[in-house]
Amino acid sequence: TLLQCATIVLLWFLFQVLLERILPCALVKGAPLPDGSGKRLVYRINGHLAFWVTLLLLDVAWPRWIDIDHGGKSVLAFGRAPVTWLYDHYSTLAFVTILWT
Repeated sequence: TLLQCATIVLLWFLFQVLLERILPCALVKGAPLPDGSGKRLVYRINGHLAFWVTLLLLDVAWPRWIDIDHGGKSVLAFGRAPVTWLYDHYSTLAFVTILWT
């Protein structure tokens, strides 16, 4: 659904912002600003590490509840993320991303 895909895209964006803020990084000065002041913005360069952390979490640390009996007891387990969901909802995810950009 549209709302579900919008939530997923928003959570993905917030997760990537969190990684950008908490992972170690190199601080690099950008090009001089065009206003003539000579100031340069400082950028955090850690996208490569964020990519590998994301990939690792999607492969081994996706949380899910598993029923251990029919009495309603369940346990939290970690494993692979259901990435086939992305394929099944590709067009809606693309639509939501276009709306937000």
